[in-house]
Amino acid sequence: KKKGPRPELFGTRLHSFTSSPDPPAKRRDGESIVFKKLIRQHDRQKRLFVKEARILNSLHYKHIVEIKAVCESPLTMMLEYVYFDFIPFGLEGRVSSLQEYFDYTCAKEDVLSSFACLHSKIAEDTSLGLQYLHERNIVHRDLKPGIVLISNQQYCHYKNAYVDEIREAWEKEAVICKLVDFGESRASLQQTGTLCHSRTTNVDHGTVVYMASELTTSTGEAMSLEQLRACDIWDWE
Repeated sequence: KKKGPRPELFGTRLHSFTSSPDPPAKRRDGESIVFKKLIRQHDRQKRLFVKEARILNSLHYKHIVEIKAVCESPLTMMLEYVYFDFIPFGLEGRVSSLQEYFDYTCAKEDVLSSFACLHSKIAEDTSLGLQYLHERNIVHRDLKPGIVLISNQQYCHYKNAYVDEIREAWEKEAVICKLVDFGESRASLQQTGTLCHSRTTNVDHGTVVYMASELTTSTGEAMSLEQLRACDIWDWE
């Protein structure tokens, strides 16, 4: 029997589901989806998982991954499946994250040069996603290529024989990028107003290699929300 998600945990907009097959999968309406399941059932991981689901449930933007539903047991999120397919360009391969995209294109010099024109659009999309978060008093705190999703799904169904269709779609919007993974994020909806708008000493979050130097050398000093926003920007730059 299906149970609706508890409003105090996830919000009332989300649907529920009772099981999760191996990702990616398709819903009955044909939409491709992916499942994010909590493997380690420790209290901290559970809190981060619930926080991420609540944050995603509050965000509705082109450059933020969309959450479709949640399952409480086991804790699982149903997300839109985002990917970049190289088939329209006569190449084999499909990637989801920006890190995978760079790994693929950097492996061959001719492939890298062919797709170099996308880099400015990738940077723009990611910046717009980050701006959207910051305008809502949310800081990501773990921005890196692995959590930026990349997509050409608006035309990847075309084979390389459909040159005109691919060119038209490419010129309109060659790529779309979306931010994902909000478990380490700090948000006003997750904190008290006093905490969110003052300072916090809980700053040692994220991936060290992408962290701002102020975080890696921190000795416990409190940081404001504005300072954490600046650290997000450093991560991306």
